[in-house]
Amino acid sequence: MIIFGLVVSAVGGALFLLGLWQTVTANVHARIPYLANAAKVPVGSIAARSAGAGLMIAGAAALGQSAGLWAISPLVGVSAATVVAIAVHNRSIDRRSVHTKPS
Repeated sequence: MIIFGLVVSAVGGALFLLGLWQTVTANVHARIPYLANAAKVPVGSIAARSAGAGLMIAGAAALGQSAGLWAISPLVGVSAATVVAIAVHNRSIDRRSVHTKPS
């Protein structure tokens, strides 16, 4: 069950990050809000993130008996990576807008 849980969590994390990557690349010139949809939502990105979240939860449930609290580490890791990726993207948008404003 440990191998199954790890594989399902890894596939879920990859799907979730793929959906995030699609959203970031579709919104190169726009900020991405943390708790709402972005200005441009690519086809399939919401489905990828939803399936990824579901698979990560299923993987954590499969790991729960043998890994204890460590079973949620993929969820925490992917969530942290998502927050960091959005923050870096939004900061780069802010920096570009500062340098391109007319004086």
